[in-house]
Amino acid sequence: MAMEAGSIEVFDDETHHGSGLALALYEADAGTLELPEVPSVGDTGRPYRVERPATQADIEQVRAGRLRALREVARRANAYAGAIVGHMQEHAEVRVTERWLGGVSASPGPGKVLMRRRRLCRCR
Repeated sequence: MAMEAGSIEVFDDETHHGSGLALALYEADAGTLELPEVPSVGDTGRPYRVERPATQADIEQVRAGRLRALREVARRANAYAGAIVGHMQEHAEVRVTERWLGGVSASPGPGKVLMRRRRLCRCR
């Protein structure tokens, strides 16, 4: 099994494309954001009012803020995925148990490490 750091990219229309751990981290983090709704021109609901309805400039400002937030989440996801996969590759251990081998004893004792291997998974 290979663990892939992958990557994530957020486009101008707030859609995204990605793969691997970076995609999973992005989707988990982006799902927790409380992004403001994009208003329509003339909206008078909060934070706008009848005397000061939403303008096109307001809409563009909200969209830009949403995009900045999503791209920051993607930037962090890419950084964290690379760090996690690199750490796992450097420090991974394999523990072989009798259950894995169908009852055939292959370990030097219960819970003992039979094999250590660096570079257990590949990062793409």
